[in-house]
Amino acid sequence: MKLRAVVFSVFVAVLLVFGCGGEGGPTFLDDLDRDSKASGDLATSDRLDEQLHADGLGGEGGGGTQHPDVDANVDVDGELQGCEKDEDCDQQPKQCHKFKCEDKLCREVPLADNSPCFDGDLCTENDTCQNARCVSGPYKSCNDNNPCTDDSCDPVSGCVNRIIDTDETISCGKGECFREVMKCVDGVENACTPGEPSEEVCDGKDNDCDGLTDEDLEQACTITNEFGTCSGTETCRQASWVGCTAKTPAAEICNNIDDDCDGLTDENLSQPCTITNNFGTCTGIETCVDGNWVGCAGNIPTAEICNNIDDDCDGLTDEDLEQACTITNEFGTCNGIETCSEGNWQRCSAKTPAAEICNNIDDDCDGEIDEELSRACSVTNRFGTCTGTETCSEGNWVECTAKTPATETCNNIDDDCDGFTDEGLSQACSVTNAFGTCTGRETCAAGRWLGCTAKTPVAEICNNIDDDCDGTTDEDLTQACLVTNDFGTCSGTETCRAGNWVECNAKTPVAEICNNIDDDCDGLTDEDLTQVCLVTNDFGTCSGTETCRAGNWVECNAKTPAPENCNNVDDDCDGLTDEDLSRMCTVSNSFGTCVGTESCSAGNWVGCNAKTPTEETCNNIDDDCDGLTDEGLSEQACSITNSYGTCTGTQTCRAGAWVDCTAKTPAEETCNNIDDDCDGLTDEGLSRTCTVTNSFGTCTGIETCSNGNWVGCTAKTPTAEICNNIDDNCDGRVDEDLSRACSITNGFGTCNGTETCNAGNWEGCNAKTPAAETCNNIDDDCDGLTDEGLSQACSITNAFGTCNGTETCSAGSWVGCNAKTPAAETCNNIDDNCDGRVDEDLSQACSVTNVHGTCTGTETCSAGNWVGCNAKTPVAETCNNIDDNCDGRVDEDLSRACSITNGFGTCNGTETCNAGNWEGCNAKTPAAETCNNIDDDCDGLTDEGLSQACSITNAFGTCNGTETCNAGSWVGCNAKTPIAEICNNIDDDCDGSTDENLLQACSVTNVHGTCTGTEMCNAGNWVGCTAKTPAAEICNNIDDNCDGLTDEDLGTTTCGLGVCHHTVQNCVNGVPQVCNPFHGRTTEVCDGLDNDCDGYTDEDLGTTTCGLGICHHTVQNCVNGVPQHCDPLEGRMIEVCDGYDNDCDGYTDEDLGTTTCGLGECRHTAPNCLNGVPQTCDPYLGMSPEICDGLDNDCDGDTDENLLNCQVLWVDQSNIGDPDENGSRLHPFTTIGKALAVSQDGTVIRVLEGTYPGGLTVEHPNIRIIGSGTDNTFVSSVAGATGFYVTGDNVTIQDMKVSGGRYGLEINGVTNGTFQNLTISTLTGATGQDAAGIVLNATSNITLSGLKISGVTGGVGNHVSCIGCVAPPGQPGVAVIVDASSSITISDGIFFDLRGGRGGRKSDQYSYWGGAGGRAVGVWIRNASSSIVVQNTATYNAYGGESGKGYSSIYCDPGGNGLGIVVESSSDVRATGSLIYDMLGGASCKNSTDYNYSGCVFTANNGAVLIDHLTCVGSGHIKQKGFWSSSGATIPIGVTNSIFAHLSDYCLWNDPSNDGGVLTVSYSNMFDCQAGVQSNANVMSNCLTSDPMFVNDDITAPDYHLLPSSPSIDTGKPNSDYCNEPYPNGCRVNMGAYGNTAEATSAQGAVHCSCESGPGGSKNASYDSVRALPANAAVTQLGPKTCDNMVVNMDVLGPVASINVGDVVVYGDAESELACRVTSVGTEQVSVAPQPNVFSPGLQSNSTQALPTGPTSIIISGVQVLLDEIF
Repeated sequence: MKLRAVVFSVFVAVLLVFGCGGEGGPTFLDDLDRDSKASGDLATSDRLDEQLHADGLGGEGGGGTQHPDVDANVDVDGELQGCEKDEDCDQQPKQCHKFKCEDKLCREVPLADNSPCFDGDLCTENDTCQNARCVSGPYKSCNDNNPCTDDSCDPVSGCVNRIIDTDETISCGKGECFREVMKCVDGVENACTPGEPSEEVCDGKDNDCDGLTDEDLEQACTITNEFGTCSGTETCRQASWVGCTAKTPAAEICNNIDDDCDGLTDENLSQPCTITNNFGTCTGIETCVDGNWVGCAGNIPTAEICNNIDDDCDGLTDEDLEQACTITNEFGTCNGIETCSEGNWQRCSAKTPAAEICNNIDDDCDGEIDEELSRACSVTNRFGTCTGTETCSEGNWVECTAKTPATETCNNIDDDCDGFTDEGLSQACSVTNAFGTCTGRETCAAGRWLGCTAKTPVAEICNNIDDDCDGTTDEDLTQACLVTNDFGTCSGTETCRAGNWVECNAKTPVAEICNNIDDDCDGLTDEDLTQVCLVTNDFGTCSGTETCRAGNWVECNAKTPAPENCNNVDDDCDGLTDEDLSRMCTVSNSFGTCVGTESCSAGNWVGCNAKTPTEETCNNIDDDCDGLTDEGLSEQACSITNSYGTCTGTQTCRAGAWVDCTAKTPAEETCNNIDDDCDGLTDEGLSRTCTVTNSFGTCTGIETCSNGNWVGCTAKTPTAEICNNIDDNCDGRVDEDLSRACSITNGFGTCNGTETCNAGNWEGCNAKTPAAETCNNIDDDCDGLTDEGLSQACSITNAFGTCNGTETCSAGSWVGCNAKTPAAETCNNIDDNCDGRVDEDLSQACSVTNVHGTCTGTETCSAGNWVGCNAKTPVAETCNNIDDNCDGRVDEDLSRACSITNGFGTCNGTETCNAGNWEGCNAKTPAAETCNNIDDDCDGLTDEGLSQACSITNAFGTCNGTETCNAGSWVGCNAKTPIAEICNNIDDDCDGSTDENLLQACSVTNVHGTCTGTEMCNAGNWVGCTAKTPAAEICNNIDDNCDGLTDEDLGTTTCGLGVCHHTVQNCVNGVPQVCNPFHGRTTEVCDGLDNDCDGYTDEDLGTTTCGLGICHHTVQNCVNGVPQHCDPLEGRMIEVCDGYDNDCDGYTDEDLGTTTCGLGECRHTAPNCLNGVPQTCDPYLGMSPEICDGLDNDCDGDTDENLLNCQVLWVDQSNIGDPDENGSRLHPFTTIGKALAVSQDGTVIRVLEGTYPGGLTVEHPNIRIIGSGTDNTFVSSVAGATGFYVTGDNVTIQDMKVSGGRYGLEINGVTNGTFQNLTISTLTGATGQDAAGIVLNATSNITLSGLKISGVTGGVGNHVSCIGCVAPPGQPGVAVIVDASSSITISDGIFFDLRGGRGGRKSDQYSYWGGAGGRAVGVWIRNASSSIVVQNTATYNAYGGESGKGYSSIYCDPGGNGLGIVVESSSDVRATGSLIYDMLGGASCKNSTDYNYSGCVFTANNGAVLIDHLTCVGSGHIKQKGFWSSSGATIPIGVTNSIFAHLSDYCLWNDPSNDGGVLTVSYSNMFDCQAGVQSNANVMSNCLTSDPMFVNDDITAPDYHLLPSSPSIDTGKPNSDYCNEPYPNGCRVNMGAYGNTAEATSAQGAVHCSCESGPGGSKNASYDSVRALPANAAVTQLGPKTCDNMVVNMDVLGPVASINVGDVVVYGDAESELACRVTSVGTEQVSVAPQPNVFSPGLQSNSTQALPTGPTSIIISGVQVLLDEIF
């Protein structure tokens, strides 16, 4: 491999030293450089230079050939003469290069990085050299700081500052000074001048223009109501006086404030009051003085007594008064309380005594509760019922002597009180020996456990039975085993599992391999093993055989590879002989000698590739191989071109370029009578602003340049300003500073003022409005008089009242009130206080006197006299709580006899009168007789009938009895003496309990032992021995057999395998122990132990796989307890071409190099190894017959040879200054326009990388213009221009980007043409002009493919002034327009960022109206176009233009539509595979959020249209339709296999004026149609309304492929083609744009059907019916399901309907149909051609014309159409 690199390096070095080139075409290095750029190969000049130095062939001291430039035999003269310093080299270098003096010769070397250069783009600045190439700098700023221009940059002409046509306004001033003007006038920013301010008045306007309205204005005000009138001030707000500060008059209250604004404070106020002490609160009356209530008069509260009087003034009488009382009968005496009611004691609360019951109540009131009560009782639970007795305590029956039933235990006692002993008892038991412990059950009899059922343990055997009762079956059982096969026998051990011997660990014998291991268990290692081996070095790989020794392969007998020599021998063992050998050779003629290389073939050197020397040309190439470049060349014509024009001159050749052009630089034309831009015209197209000035002002206009002078100013003459809404004096203001007198007149009078002019109208009269005269010292009615003829009611008010009168107005104030002053009322029959009443509310004191005393009262005034004294007459005092004699005392000195009687008796005494009640009776209250030697009950007897309880107490207790009273003392107690309690069922110690607390020792004995305890006495018997029943010892930390030991003799258990094998005590600290067979278990590790305790050692430790390529292998992680390591490089070898990764680095056959071979279009580089097979570079790969295209198609080294009339022109922008510019490969044109100027029929124009001016016309037929790719070749047009205007037939334009201007391509009146792989962008229509990527006008047979069209914006509408005209609309922005054309195919296109223009505006003398917005459309088919196919296109982000701005929100037309595909007045249109989303109609000036309708497909007035495989998705905007059929549709429209989703309007909308069957939709999915699925459309039942389940339907990052679970997968038309869908195809086509494409999604779990071609692979299926054929034609045979050569045989059986040329034949089964059109009719057959888009049922009508009888054939050819829904 190194040899080949060295030879290649020598070859390159020779080419670099001696040079190569000539007229024969591009040099080898040119091709190499071009190929490396295209493929990304590293074989650049830098790599070549590095390779030369690496191989020792370049530079000084490199050991290579002597540099020819220092050869003394070379004649050095001319521009390449020797140099001494860099300044001697004055040649013109290439971009980013300079000439440097090296070895005394001028050599071109790269400039340092960051050196300045020019990239040819006037929109960038500060371009710098990087790696010897000019790299564009940052984009320059074209901002002219003028807001009235749109600033942009054109790469060809530089900065462009276009005047903006805008409706935007600016404003200034505030309030009444506010003014609004247009922001821009003729591209100049306008100025705004505010109006003049005036004094602020209360009118809701900002009169003084300070931004505030009605500020700082106030006046006096009053508030009057029934309470009075209060004064204040009010302010102006929003033209009204508001916020009067006067308070609202209110009723006077006690606050020392004049609440009613009458000048008096707290007058005539009184209120209730209270007098309060410790006894209560009584009410009175108090008055208000200085804001305080004083002088309360009323009764004083006293303590309440039983007298039926409210003594404490709490509203209650005799409340809360009570005293003690008793009730007595045969059961006893009970005490209570009685209360006072209506002055009397009553309702004693004592209860009536009763017999004692168990209720925790002293029923007989003897001081004891529930005494001496008992009854029978029982204790019941789930075990049974036991009986006894119980007593009453605290109302409950307690201390039942019955024992508690318990579960029966083995103790020979009836524990559950059922009359049986030890019934039904059993327990676990066990049998234990040396083998283990087995468990069973035993039963109880007479208190003992008997009859254990446990079996006896035995040694474990392999029988799947737990023989030793340890819970494990067949544990720890192993035996020897063998594994035998054809390779041998290996031994091991096996284990018992479930009664069977399994898991023999003997390894399986295998064939012996080279691993130093006895693989087949025959006692020998690595015996009889050999394999193929390789010897590899830098030269190749040779094979042989080698032998295995001790696990290693040794003794390889392969030979060692050597460098390949030209000897017809395979020296390097690669299967090739003398391959890749070359050496230097020469070709000489009269021009010179050129050096090349030749190669070795069959041991001989052949095929020298040195170029032929040619005559020297200006190309900086040594054409004649003499070591000099471009010598002996004379000057040529030249020109300098820029955005202003082209000027001509002459230039000379330096360093391969024509330089020093004498032409001047074109400049912008100025008014100087000179042709500045070299276009042959002087001062053309120049204008500027001009003015006309006089005493009234200055007006501006436009003047033009003529013969170097400015003439013809259009400015008008200023005049004085008048009120006409026109700026008469041109000062930028309208009707300024104009005013005149005005007046306002109404029924009150006439007031005068002034008014001003605004917008041509007089307005704003400041005369006030006449009003009725008011008392304000103002002339309100403008009659010259003030406050005339005014009077009003008045009053005088003081503390006594208010008196009324009248007063008059003088100087704005009311004066002269004639009301009298109010005075206090006196008894004089006069209304002194003016309250309308006489002598009201007057009273005075009076009295009545006799022998009993004197009583006082009051009398009142009536008619001026005192009358009606109310004093009572005095009488003698009685007990009535009244001062009967008026002496100031009540019930004084009154007494009488009294007695107290109750249930105990009656006692006498005396009582006195108090507050009208007799009280204080001093008789004592009768009481129950007590032992005190006193007559307590007043019956004359002492201590009669008394007895009480008594007791005798000693150390044993207290016993109760009774005793009687005698002379005040208790005697004769009959209680017994207490003794110690014994077990006799008697209460010996009188404590209320019987046999209590009596215990004695007891014991229980059985076969297990004797247990002791205690028993207690119950009802005179000893019961309840607490000794437990002895039992067999169990593990519970309890001495179960009462022998003094706990848990003794319970044994041990052994369990576990491996490291878990251990023995445990069966019982520890009373807890039964389980022998855990996995105790100590850990994860298995490689240590020779059974760590996970499963009986296996080092098992399941797995393997480790490592290494790549042939080193990929797997090792056991553990062998014999030792961890193993996997070596990833084990087996590594040198990489060879065999399809394996020999050097184990993860790459296969890498770094084996490449070989470059071939000429022309066959020139390519092939890998030396591909898919493991060594490769040979085929020098004729890609060869084709030579055609006229500027390429070497047949790979013979010649281009376009032997072709007649072949013209290939080359265009290269970088060839500036070439004096021999002629369109050849060596002297290419610098513009496409130059090539077109000399082109002819059939010319091929190849355009290299660069940016070229647009505005090109292609008029010759058969022209082919081929760029270098859309990222390399750019055609840029100026505003309003068309990139390519094509009028020639059969033109091809491809592989470039077209931008700028109005149209990208305009193809007019052309037949045949191909336009492919084009990117078209940034197209803008001027005002009133549309814009489009491609326009087809009156063309046919055109193919458009591989299109990417974006950034198309229609022009805004014009502004016009007229009456009755229509406001100009905005213009459309369209990707492709098909106008009056036929047979057009548009495929594989992407159309986005399309914008309709804003609507224009029309003005008249009244207002202005906004025009409609322009449409934004992807594909627009119109004006009788036909046979149009649109397939596999995507359209998105198409927004209609907004409407123009109207006078108000109702003065405008709607915005433009945003539409994907539009078909208008056209027919025979088929669109398939369309993706359309993000359409938006333009906004209306009526509402910025009111957008016009948008849609995916719009049709109007059309013939046949078929939409197939459409995906239409809304984007969240309003008014979005899916399919939109406007009026005028008569021929059916079909939609199949399509998806409509997320649309804010109808998914399918057919104009109501159309027939409902015109729009038919089948096998499609309509989801989330917010207005409804359809309106007036025929939707088949085979359609869906389900979520199509897109991958991502977020409009910000959409992906409308289907998810595998989508319902739209495999649900399309049953016989639609699905053969282009990926595996598995589901045997049926998907809906949507990706259906039947490689991007279709396969359903989850889908099946796959193989198919060759045609719908679903069913080309050979037959139809079973034919329609639209003669009704009585018998069909005998049907062909396949396509129109291709289909034959339908039928017999015509008599007069039938005719079949005519042009008729449509429809045939098919129930699931599918086909439509074809008849092209000819014969006597025996009818030939039918396909008519894919015509399917009208109207063509099935019958007629009377007859077809010939007999067999008739219909021959069908063409394509398939699926239309079963139509019929």
